[in-house]
Amino acid sequence: RQSSGEFIAVWDDDEWQSPNRLSIQYHELAAKPEKWLCGIYRPIFGVLATRKMYLWNGRRPSKSWCSGSTIMFKRALFDRVQYPSLSVGEDTQFITDVPQEWIHQIEFSGFNVSFVHDANTVTKSVSTGVYVELDQPFPV
Repeated sequence: RQSSGEFIAVWDDDEWQSPNRLSIQYHELAAKPEKWLCGIYRPIFGVLATRKMYLWNGRRPSKSWCSGSTIMFKRALFDRVQYPSLSVGEDTQFITDVPQEWIHQIEFSGFNVSFVHDANTVTKSVSTGVYVELDQPFPV
């Protein structure tokens, strides 16, 4: 509510963000004025204990679903759809409340890596079939 800029980006403190993340998303939204929010729909996860990288390839909850920690949206959207006051899953609920036609999904997931560690709010198991191991270097 206190932001004054034209765009808001969710920025998890335990994730890696590339230096060009904000400019990529800004240009994606600027090129599609009918869209209000953009985010990655195939996020990358890095396991801190093993330093291995995985691409999430699971079933999306909806056709316009994006990973909540990767979203950027127009400030004006915040005035139309309230960001919920939840301790877990607030970003997912917000995305669910945004009309699907306002969401622009980005497949490119190289600007964000979500880390899997013992203190994650939501437990992730990369041994399930929805994660595909990647042959790429660990970002940090």
